[in-house]
Amino acid sequence: MTYMRRLLLLAGLTGCCLPSAWAQAWPQRPVTIVVPFAPGGATDIVARLLSDKLAPRLGQAVVVANKPGGTGAVANTFVRSQQPDGYTLYLVTSPFSTAPATQPSVHSYEPARDFTPIAQISTILPVLVASTKAPGQNMTDLVAYARRNPGKVTVATTGIGSSDHLAVAKLARMAGIEFEYIPYKGAGPALQDLLSGVVDLKMDAFASSKPLIEAGQIRALGMGTLKRSSMVPDIPTLSESVKGYELPSYVGLLGPAGLPAEVLNRLQAELAVVMKMPDVSEKLKLLGLEPTFTSPAEFGAYLTAHVRAQRELIRDLGIKIE
Repeated sequence: MTYMRRLLLLAGLTGCCLPSAWAQAWPQRPVTIVVPFAPGGATDIVARLLSDKLAPRLGQAVVVANKPGGTGAVANTFVRSQQPDGYTLYLVTSPFSTAPATQPSVHSYEPARDFTPIAQISTILPVLVASTKAPGQNMTDLVAYARRNPGKVTVATTGIGSSDHLAVAKLARMAGIEFEYIPYKGAGPALQDLLSGVVDLKMDAFASSKPLIEAGQIRALGMGTLKRSSMVPDIPTLSESVKGYELPSYVGLLGPAGLPAEVLNRLQAELAVVMKMPDVSEKLKLLGLEPTFTSPAEFGAYLTAHVRAQRELIRDLGIKIE
């Protein structure tokens, strides 16, 4: 064998081995976690918590990049445009898998197909809160009143077809009652009218409503989870009054579609360790988030089911989506 042929053969063998070697060596440079919201919110805080814990385990910096705008469209488009090499991750919440059903012209993606599900990180505790002037003292009373008075109970939403509107519309449909929905241009004005008794109800994140509930300024009628949360066991679930009701609300981590198995497995392994850290659990709970950790397959199935359920609800309610 000539010297040149031996050289070419060696080069070929080296080239064959490179992909595996690079995958095993991941990461070799900083990793970015994209957040579709402005800095300072709960999702941003979770992203920075993960970055602090993952960086020493990965041996590389993990930076947070905030890309708000377009109800998530800016961040979605950016992440989908990135190479699936493990250097761009994406922290999302429930609107990510609601948007394809409510705004298909803007969010034309399938969550588990056009992204790589990595893990659910936590469960956002949704709570139905009521004005102190709302009828009844609990959910059972409210349902009974609404059945006697169709359309009399008012609900603040951030728009027809929004996540909070669909959440309460689903509840009303399952309970066999009718609400009147009042759209607002933001959560702030809606909450203000709830406090003053202009509207009766609002679906909210428990973390946001907790101070007002504890101060007695609004009432918690029930959590949108199937089981009572260990964080607030005294608050009943809505499913105790409306059997089977559940509102999927999550914080989860994704990557671009086609993330290599080696990278996905490494991320899962490191996240499994991080999520067992007592200080991580404590910090999530302080944000009103219940620590939850699932596999890529479980999270992917969860996202797919959520989109399907939202599309079916929109169809059944006869909501026209532009």
